[in-house]
Amino acid sequence: MRGWHVVARIAISFERVCVLGRFTLDQPAQNRQSQVVQQQSVIDIGTEHLVWQGRPAPRCFTFRHWGRSLFWLAVFAFAGVWQWAGWVIYADSGQALWAMIPLVLLPLVLLLVAFCLSVGRVARARLEWEHVFYVLSAENLRIQCGIPRRIICFDLAELSYVRLDPYGKDSKKGAGENGNEKSKGTQGGCGRSGLGKIYLEFGSRRVALSCVEHAEDLFELLRRHIDAGADAGAD
Repeated sequence: MRGWHVVARIAISFERVCVLGRFTLDQPAQNRQSQVVQQQSVIDIGTEHLVWQGRPAPRCFTFRHWGRSLFWLAVFAFAGVWQWAGWVIYADSGQALWAMIPLVLLPLVLLLVAFCLSVGRVARARLEWEHVFYVLSAENLRIQCGIPRRIICFDLAELSYVRLDPYGKDSKKGAGENGNEKSKGTQGGCGRSGLGKIYLEFGSRRVALSCVEHAEDLFELLRRHIDAGADAGAD
């Protein structure tokens, strides 16, 4: 029994370390935000005040392009059948290999491309997830992403538009957006999953934060920033 308790404690600790910014859904949004602020930023923000930080949900981020991966997986299966049939015809015909390029070599190339864009795409996304973090300070939004890892910084003074696209059953009725020139109301809920994609515009620069957990919290912070900038401009 003691061994099972040790395993359970290790699993709980691993969950807390790997899924940063994930909190119990029945807590109020204000409590979740205050807990995030108390944490140390995973990205160096200097002397700036940390407001919010988080990372995408691993499964959602890994399979966010599942439709494309599924298409190329079907192409991979087709190329495999084509390759097998080509080798059978080549073995029976006795012709030179160069004369059988359409039946032997072309499906091999297609097989490799389809594998990279199906299984390879999912594997790369899972590896990239290890490096993806979103950090919001009082002055900037920083995004750490990519292989190799890089950090992109956006000045909140240039933020002009933000939109929340929730995932799940409430995706059609839960969307919300706000901006200086495109204001269409308040935020929408993200349903029970709390997952959503946040689309932002910083002047001519545009970025989308995919698979954000408790995305309504970050959306509300960004919306308030835009409203505060609009009020200051009006004064």
